Amino acid sequence: MKLIYVLVQIQRRCFVGGLCQFYSKSIGIILDDILRDHIQPNISLMKQSFIIKMSVLITIFMFAAGLVNSIFSIVTFQNKETRKFNFIERIFNPIETSFNQPKLSSSACWDPHTVTLTTDVEVEFVPVRIFVDRKNTIYVTDIYNEAVHVWRQDTNATMKTTIKTSFKPFYSFTDNDGYIFTSISEGSVMKWSLNTVEAVIVIRTESECFGLSIDIKNNLYCSLSIEHRVVRQTLDVDSSTPITVAGTGKAASTSDALYNPRGIFLSINLDLYVADCSNNRVQLFEHGQKNGVTVAGKDKLLSITLSCPTSVFLDENNNIFILDSGNGRIMRSTSQGFDCVVGCSAITGSASHQMHGPLEAVFDTFGNIFIADFGNDRIQKFQLTKNISGKLNKQ
Repeated sequence: MKLIYVLVQIQRRCFVGGLCQFYSKSIGIILDDILRDHIQPNISLMKQSFIIKMSVLITIFMFAAGLVNSIFSIVTFQNKETRKFNFIERIFNPIETSFNQPKLSSSACWDPHTVTLTTDVEVEFVPVRIFVDRKNTIYVTDIYNEAVHVWRQDTNATMKTTIKTSFKPFYSFTDNDGYIFTSISEGSVMKWSLNTVEAVIVIRTESECFGLSIDIKNNLYCSLSIEHRVVRQTLDVDSSTPITVAGTGKAASTSDALYNPRGIFLSINLDLYVADCSNNRVQLFEHGQKNGVTVAGKDKLLSITLSCPTSVFLDENNNIFILDSGNGRIMRSTSQGFDCVVGCSAITGSASHQMHGPLEAVFDTFGNIFIADFGNDRIQKFQLTKNISGKLNKQ
C-alpha cells in the first residue's frame, strides 16, 4: 500500500507597508482518502473488509515496533557510540561472533568422563591453547612441535590435519572470514589462513598474548600476562598502536589492576571478562571503564575460591563459565552463586574425569566443552548429556 501525499506551495506576492507576505496551502491525499471507499460506517472492525483489517494491524505493528525500539535503546544502549546496533537492526541483521555461545538451561549437565582427541604426532604433543569456530572446526596450538592441529567436522567423520608453521604458535583465534590470528612466543600476533601458511604481523608486542579475541568493531584484544594488562588494536589500520584497555602494567590486586591475566572473553556489548590468574579472580571491565568489577573469586562476597583461573567463557544467557586451573575444574555461575560442572573432585590428575594444569576451555555449537589439558598433554572433550528439562542432547 502506498501513501501518496502531494504538497503544493502557492506563493502570492503583495506589498503592505513595504512587507511581502506569503502563504502556503497543502493539497494532499491522506490515508483516510485512500481507504474511504473501503470503510463501512457504524460497523465494528472485525466486520470490516480485509484491507481495512490489514491496515489497522500494520499500523499497530509499526507503532509497537517503534515503541519497543525506543525503550530498548534508552534502557540498554545508553552509550550510543558502542551500542550502535539497535533493536531493529539486531532482528534483521543478527550479530554473529566467530566463537560459540550455545543456549544452555540451568539444569545442563556434562558427562564427567571425557573423550580424548587423538593426534598423529609421533613425538611429544603439547597443547597450549584451543579454539572451536562456528563450524565446529577445532584449532589447537602445539608450541613444542611448532604446529597448529586442526580437526574439521565432516558429515560422517572428523578430518585431522597438522599444519607446520614458521613460528612458535602460542594461541590461535579465528574470525568470521576464516583467518587465523596466532600469537607467537617471541611476541606479536600473526594473521594467516589454512590455504597458505604465509603470515603477516597484525600487532607487535613485547611478550606473547595469553588470550586473543576480536570484537564486533574489528578490534583485536590481546592479554599480555607478563605485562599485567590487556591491549586493543584496530585491524582496519595497519600502522595503529595498541592501547591498554585493562590493567596498569604493574602487578596489583586493585580494581584497576591485573596480575598475570590469562584468558579473555568479549561480549557483543564490548564488555571484557579477564581471567586474572595470580589474583585468583575473574574481572569484568565494562566498555570504556578502567576499573573492573570482580564477578568471581577473591574479594567477591558469597563467591567461590579460585586457584589461578586461566579461561573464562559465556553461554547465550551470559552465564559465566570459569576454568579453575589450579583446582582442575570448571565452575558455572547460577542465580544462587556458582556450581561445578566438570572436574568436581577438585583433585588434579590424569584420569578421564580429571585435568592437570589446563589452560583453555571453549564451547562447540552443541554445548560440549573442549579443554587444552596442558599438564596431561591432551585435548579433552566433556560431552553435554542433558540440557533442557532433563532431555538428552542430540548431536
